[in-house]
Amino acid sequence: MTLSTGLRVEFIVGEAQDYLTQTTVTGSDTVLLPGIGAFYQLSDKLGFLLGVNKGFVPSSPGQSADIEPEESWNYEAGLRYSHNDTRAEIIGFYNDYKNIKAVCTFSTSSSCQDNLDAEFNGGKAEVIGLESSIQTVYELTNNIKIPINLAYTFSNAEFKSDFQSTFSLWGTVTSGDKLPYIPEHQLSAEVAIAHEKWQASLSYQYTDEMPEASGTGTELAGYYTDEVHMLDFSAWYQLTDSLKGYLKVDNITDEQVIVSRRPFGARPGKPQQTIIGIKYEL
Repeated sequence: MTLSTGLRVEFIVGEAQDYLTQTTVTGSDTVLLPGIGAFYQLSDKLGFLLGVNKGFVPSSPGQSADIEPEESWNYEAGLRYSHNDTRAEIIGFYNDYKNIKAVCTFSTSSSCQDNLDAEFNGGKAEVIGLESSIQTVYELTNNIKIPINLAYTFSNAEFKSDFQSTFSLWGTVTSGDKLPYIPEHQLSAEVAIAHEKWQASLSYQYTDEMPEASGTGTELAGYYTDEVHMLDFSAWYQLTDSLKGYLKVDNITDEQVIVSRRPFGARPGKPQQTIIGIKYEL
């Protein structure tokens, strides 16, 4: 049994200067952030982990008086397995936000251009999910191995309070509405064939569709990004002790998707491209 605890103390001082009005606004905050983690070795190969930590994001100086800091409690628990060339873990997590915040940035929305760095309260929110991964190596021969990597994440992110916001990503929100730009399902898989002097690998990534806004009465309400299925290939070959040749082909299937419609219209995903090169190493 390994138990670790900690307490982070932050004393935050901020200052905002408005050169147009020749005014200066200062602010300060003091916060205590406790955390605890535990790992119990169930066997030589398997262990159980547990963690609880407090999260905090301060409000920037110069914000409206009603803007609250972001506070949350974050929990995780799961199993971790390790044996020879195989490592695997499955971890459940729960993030409980007392108040979640948003910030208007240049990339958030076109409507943020005149209100950059403004912060908005989002009230209560929850993110519940599961992370799992496995890495293993299969020995095909004495000189050739097949590494395999798999990872999957499930996330259910919802607001847990009703509110009306002028932030372009939120609008009129009802408890149970999904948080924008958080996919429910994400999957990645990579299989390679490796030798001491060369390697070739094929990777696949899947990202679920994501809402582009929460609630109603705001821009892009009801719009979703496209599902993304991305297949990539990469390979390298050790030409000499100092020279390595490599080949990379992104988006083999020429997948054409919309990954966001912000800040100024639809944005495409990764283009199909081929890269060939030689790397010199001393």
